[in-house]
Amino acid sequence: MRRHVVMTVCVMVLLAFACFFPLTSRTETTVTATSAPVVDPSPSPSPQLVKDILPGVNGSITTDSPQPPVRIGSAIYFIADDGVHGRELWRSDATTAGTFMVKDIMPGPGSSYPNPQNIVNSAGVIYFRADDGIHGSEMWRSDGTAAGTYMLKDIVPGITSSGAPHLQEQVDMGGTLIFTAQVGGLKEIWRSDGTEAGTFSINGSTPPGDPRNLFAVGGRLVFFAASDPVHERELWRTDGTAAGMFMVPAGALLLANAWRWARLNQRLGAIRAEIQQAGL
Repeated sequence: MRRHVVMTVCVMVLLAFACFFPLTSRTETTVTATSAPVVDPSPSPSPQLVKDILPGVNGSITTDSPQPPVRIGSAIYFIADDGVHGRELWRSDATTAGTFMVKDIMPGPGSSYPNPQNIVNSAGVIYFRADDGIHGSEMWRSDGTAAGTYMLKDIVPGITSSGAPHLQEQVDMGGTLIFTAQVGGLKEIWRSDGTEAGTFSINGSTPPGDPRNLFAVGGRLVFFAASDPVHERELWRTDGTAAGMFMVPAGALLLANAWRWARLNQRLGAIRAEIQQAGL
């Protein structure tokens, strides 16, 4: 019996290893009983500087928000400061000519301070918060061109912001942007289809209080933590409508755990993709 249990555990470990590190047909890992391993003689490519955005010894990318770039197609999007335009949105296709600032949102040396931790790809469009010096910090969108980069909506009109970038969140829900905005001292849940008319609050008559930790599941639901006048912070959900936004019923502990496991699985999936992409 004990031997059977040990064998079962070993099989489970091997299956788990195979899931994360699938076998490939690369020749450098091929081993036979009669020959030595065949090693690919071509040297591994060494890292190369794509572009010296801020000429000199100083870096153009700050390390206070070490968020990986967002990829759309063959281009990546990131935040950089060239010493002339401040911190703005940049893009690169891994060539010197194809690496450039998308738009000087706050003209001149001032920074529009787009938050690299909150750049989201939704249906092939980049969404982020920025301040152009006129409308405060609001939600912006970009298709990777200067003409296609503009403020989505002035949610709180004038210089007042609809929330500090580091305190607001946004996620993609199957091509619909779900995000938080500070309006009248209250943090609300908003949605957008990428147009001004299609950007609006979905708080409803009994809105959740201080929604945080937005997480999209299955492209049709967003879960988050919030409270209301009766309950302390609990698990809430929305399908992108006011009617479909409510606190997950009491006793749904399995769903709450599934939410946590989904977040863990997403991170593990990203790690696995990076391992495969690196050819390990």
